[in-house]
Amino acid sequence: LLNMVRANCQSIRDISVMVLMNKIDDPDNEQQKLLVDETRQEVEKIFQVPNQQAMLSEILAGDLIDPMISSRNEPSPVVFLPISAVHAFIYRTASTMEFEV
Repeated sequence: LLNMVRANCQSIRDISVMVLMNKIDDPDNEQQKLLVDETRQEVEKIFQVPNQQAMLSEILAGDLIDPMISSRNEPSPVVFLPISAVHAFIYRTASTMEFEV
């Protein structure tokens, strides 16, 4: 699937890509750490991103130039994000709760 996305970005339209890895409910778990690292390395290899974490830091800092308006011929960024939808749901739900003391 990721190879198809890369091929479409190269041949049809170059767009930014976010690869989400769900069910990372315990990021301190050694097995999940290994799985996340393996997946991050594979995403970097497929999309030829030398350092995905540095790319994410540039995006968050606003230092990355938008390839759609840039004269440089660089591909759009690819970001890998391990997430936990369960934790996101819990945090989102808890943020709307009201606590009366």
